Amino acid sequence: MKQNNFYLRWQKAAGAAKSEQRSRSIRTAAPGIAVVAAALLGWGGLSVHCQTASVLDGTNVPLDRYFLGKALQSLLSALLAAALWHVIPPAA
Repeated sequence: MKQNNFYLRWQKAAGAAKSEQRSRSIRTAAPGIAVVAAALLGWGGLSVHCQTASVLDGTNVPLDRYFLGKALQSLLSALLAAALWHVIPPAA
């Protein structure tokens, strides 16, 4: 049985339009995703903080300075990622 040529062309065109719309929405959301990812990577993680707290438990090093430093590192990572996103845009 022969396929309807118009139907096949319509399916290809509809798929291409969806694909272009998805890539356009990803490109507009990508700067925000990159900034959040940089902030999370700068923060470290709960496991790292728990390990650091257990190592610093017997010392007189205050843990609040460590958390303040990690928060500043997270903020700096996010700001740097946002600045670099506008200076060096990714290839389209």
